[in-house]
Amino acid sequence: MDEILIEEKKYISSKRAAKITGYAKDYIGQLCREGRVPARLVGRSWYVLETAIQDHRFGDQKIEQEEKKWETPKYEASPIEILPPVHRPRKNEESNNQTEVSQSLRDSWEAWFGRTEDGTEQEDIIPIPIHTVYRQPPEELLPRRRFNIQPHQNELKEEEMQQKVVKGTIIMRAIHVSGVLFATLATILAVIGSGYFDKYIISNRQVSIITGVVLYNK
Repeated sequence: MDEILIEEKKYISSKRAAKITGYAKDYIGQLCREGRVPARLVGRSWYVLETAIQDHRFGDQKIEQEEKKWETPKYEASPIEILPPVHRPRKNEESNNQTEVSQSLRDSWEAWFGRTEDGTEQEDIIPIPIHTVYRQPPEELLPRRRFNIQPHQNELKEEEMQQKVVKGTIIMRAIHVSGVLFATLATILAVIGSGYFDKYIISNRQVSIITGVVLYNK
């Protein structure tokens, strides 16, 4: 049973509603359970109001179609406006007007030139002396300066010689000092080896007498 009447309203089954709207049967059952469309549960099957499910499915399209409709334009005839008459001047009048305009322009230009000629004054001519301007000749023709480098080189050589002399004196002094030290050291060793200082060395006996300590030799 796909259709039932409840309170003079046509309800259709979810299966038929799915065919009409293109929705899935489960989706229509979900709409019925959530109360988004008016429906009745008969046994284990849902029956939804036909107009409600159609509005839910096709309502937006109907609104869009209604919005797209527009009235056809209507054309109405406007009343005829009467334009004022145009009076064209004759050829003689045109020629007279042109001559008058050209004559007035000529008079105005002549008056302007007359005013400018009267207002101009003759300028006094002042002689200006001509001064010669000195220009430097090209560099190829200028004499080139030659710097005397010889004295500077001589000074450098003298400084080098002085440095060499100073180094030589320092080396000679170092050799002299080292020679003196070596000679003194050699004399000291020779005197010690000759036995000259043996008589000045204190023996053990003298030390015991001085200190009062007797050493026993075992």
